[in-house]
Amino acid sequence: MIAAVRSELRKLLTVRSTFAVLSILTLFIAFGGFYIEGYSGGGVLPDNHKLVNAVFGGSANIMPQMIAIVVILLMAHEYRYNLINYSLTLTNRRTKFLAAKLMVAALFTIVIATAGVLLTMGLTYLGLKLKGTYIPHQDLMLWTVLWRTVAFSLGYSLFGLALVSLIRNLTAVIFILFAGIGITETLLGLVLKSKTDYLPFRAVGRLIQPINPPGASPQNDNPFVSHSFGPLKALGIFGIYLVVLWLVSWYLFVRRDAS
Repeated sequence: MIAAVRSELRKLLTVRSTFAVLSILTLFIAFGGFYIEGYSGGGVLPDNHKLVNAVFGGSANIMPQMIAIVVILLMAHEYRYNLINYSLTLTNRRTKFLAAKLMVAALFTIVIATAGVLLTMGLTYLGLKLKGTYIPHQDLMLWTVLWRTVAFSLGYSLFGLALVSLIRNLTAVIFILFAGIGITETLLGLVLKSKTDYLPFRAVGRLIQPINPPGASPQNDNPFVSHSFGPLKALGIFGIYLVVLWLVSWYLFVRRDAS
C-alpha cells in the first residue's frame, strides 16, 4: 500500500497541470486577499471577524474548485494517456489502487486548503496594514475556520474523484461538478422548497457561511448561529451522499473493464 501511495504522489507532483492550477489558485488568493479584502478596503474597520470572512467570503469558495480540478486530473490522466492498464498491472488489487488515489487526494486537499486559509488571512492583514486601515482585535477562530474550510474542500475533491472514477470522462465530470449540480439543485429547489438544505452541496455550503457583521440580526443559514441544522449536521448529510457515490464508484471500478 505504501508503494501505491508513493506512486500516486509521484504522479501528482510530476505533472505540469498540478503546478499550473496551483499557480492560478495562488494568484486568485493573492488578488482576493491582499487587494480586494485588504488594500482596497475602507478606511474604518469595525469588524473583528474581517480575516475570517476574508476566507469564508472569498478564497474558501474558489479553493475547493481549483483543488478538485487537480484531484480529478489525477484520475483522468490515467484514461487520457492510456496509463490505467499499466497502473492496474503494477497493483495486485484494484481496491488498493483506488484507495491510494483517495489517500493522496485527501492529503493534497488538506495541505493546500490549510495553506490557502493561512495565506488568505496573512495577505488580507498585510493589505490592510499597507493601506493604513485601522484593524481592531481580530477573533481568528483559526481552528473553526481551518476544519470547516478543509472539510468543504475535501467534500469537493472526493466527490470529484468519485465522479471521474465512475464516469471516466474529464469534460463530463467538470461540467457536472461545476455547473450541472448547481443547475440541478436550483431546479430541485423549486420543488423541494424548504427541504433544499438536504441537497448535498446546499448542505455542505453551510460550512463556509460568513459571520454576520456587528449589529446585524442572526441569519437562519449562518453556521455560527446555534440552531438545529448546524455545520456538523450539514456535513453529515453531505457525507451520506458522498459515501453512497463512493460505494457505487468502487463497485463499478472493481467490476468493469479497465479501458
